[in-house]
This record gives sequence, structure tokens and C-alpha cells, in this order.
Amino acid sequence: MPTLTPISHISTFTTTQLCNPATNFTYMQNGSASVCVRLSTEVMNYTSARKACQEYGGNLYTMKTQEKINIFKKLADAGNYQIWLGLDDLETEDVFKWVDDGSVLNSSWRDVLFPVIKPDNAFTGEDCISYNYFFSKSLNDGDCSLLMNFMCEMVMFTA
Repeated sequence: MPTLTPISHISTFTTTQLCNPATNFTYMQNGSASVCVRLSTEVMNYTSARKACQEYGGNLYTMKTQEKINIFKKLADAGNYQIWLGLDDLETEDVFKWVDDGSVLNSSWRDVLFPVIKPDNAFTGEDCISYNYFFSKSLNDGDCSLLMNFMCEMVMFTA
């Protein structure tokens, strides 16, 4: 099992909305978005990162709303990370799908998530989406075999 660190120093916690305490995920909220998250302290390739999140009962982090982008940026920028996210075009080039439900990233949301020229598949085989703090603080497609940190999310339960 990978080593994942809870992000309790910047979380918001309430007694009615909890993450499963056995998993050591941290509750985060921004506007209407509430999510349980864990940010890895070790690096893995995309496939291994995705599997690790699934073993914890979740998925790689998805950003389908502005609120979830805000949560992610707060966490990612606090640690200066390169982070795998739950979006890829492994099945069909340039058709990006979210790992949690297989839905396709639509063109209007694509314009929100990516800089104008990204994702670009600059080096053939760039099929997995990551956030790169060091390069541009933005999302890009990359080689899925690269080793990066990753963020998991899971469904919350109500106490």
C-alpha cells in the first residue's frame, strides 16, 4: 500500500459530514463541493496510482466543478507537487474520460481545465492528465509511465 498523508492542516471538518475514519482521508469543502481526499507522499505511474486509489475505496481525483478545482489547487499548490488526476484518453486519442464514471470531458469544460494549447500529445503516447506545479501550475497530458504524486478521492458518508 502506498504511503498517503492526510491533509488535516488545511481541511474543514464537521461532525455531520465525515470521511471514513479508517481510511485516513480528509474532508474538504468549497462552496457546494464536499470531498474526502488523500494526497500521496510517494510517486507512482498512472496505472499504479489509479489502482492504489481504488484499493482505498476511491478514485483518482476528478475536477468536474469549479469548486473541486479550487479544492485541488489549494492542496496542490501548498505542496509543490506534480500530481496524477483521474482523467485520461487511453481508449481513444483526444477523447478524455473521467475515471470515476467514464464520462467524456466536454469541450467547454476542457477550455476551463487546460491552457489554450494543452493537452497537446506533444510526445506520442501522452494519455494521462497531471497537474504540474513546477512547470506552469496547470494541467497537461503526459506519459503514463512517469512517476508522480497522486490525489485520491472517495465518497463521503453521513454520521
